[in-house]
Amino acid sequence: MMTVKHIAKTGEEYVWPATHTYFEPGDKELFFRWDADGVPHQILEGMVYVMNDHGRTVARYQLQSRTCAPAPMDHAVMIPAINEYLVPFDK
Repeated sequence: MMTVKHIAKTGEEYVWPATHTYFEPGDKELFFRWDADGVPHQILEGMVYVMNDHGRTVARYQLQSRTCAPAPMDHAVMIPAINEYLVPFDK
């Protein structure tokens, strides 16, 4: 299990457990985290840190709200299909 820490541009901080994450760079950055129930959650802006089960930061992303946008419906439907290719770190 991983931990995702999100610091919003407003300064609010959130910490969630996650089974895995997905980041797609480019003009429309996409960042998703999956909870234990397999539900994807998108983060649109701010700073995101991904930590392994030992608390070590293994990835960090500065998401720009000017380029980040909610995933289009066809892309959002496709994202859960990635689950079959990803294996959580704890397995």
